[in-house]
Amino acid sequence: PGDSRATPNEYYVTMIQHVRHHWPNADVHLWSSINSYSAEMEAGKFHWKTEDFDVFRQMDVTVHLDGPSLLDCWVHMARADVFISSLSSFSAVPELMNANCVIYPHNLDWPRKEWVDGRKQETQPPDSPKLKTCLEMSSHVKSLNSAA
Repeated sequence: PGDSRATPNEYYVTMIQHVRHHWPNADVHLWSSINSYSAEMEAGKFHWKTEDFDVFRQMDVTVHLDGPSLLDCWVHMARADVFISSLSSFSAVPELMNANCVIYPHNLDWPRKEWVDGRKQETQPPDSPKLKTCLEMSSHVKSLNSAA
């Protein structure tokens, strides 16, 4: 709330629901910050509070706020079986490094053809062919298939 640069929670809720349609027990993690940008912090302006993420906690999502290491969250994002990215440029590095399924919010000029445009996926059923194909690329599914 309050920051037009932020991707709405509803987008993430829908994408998590779509992924869990296929993987009901998916271990979902969310990284974010309740701190504003430095100039806004100095002025005492904050857009979020930890309660703003309760909708995700209620969905059994592990919420990581203002962690000690940006590298740690990048590593998790880059290695995620499914990476639901945000509009922020902070997501660009893990998007490019992730060899699994990437769901991005329609803001890229250079998405890989196998990535899912999340804004389009929001209006599709959870079992849309594009999402199913993306999920099948994930290392989680590959490891299940190779064990069979």
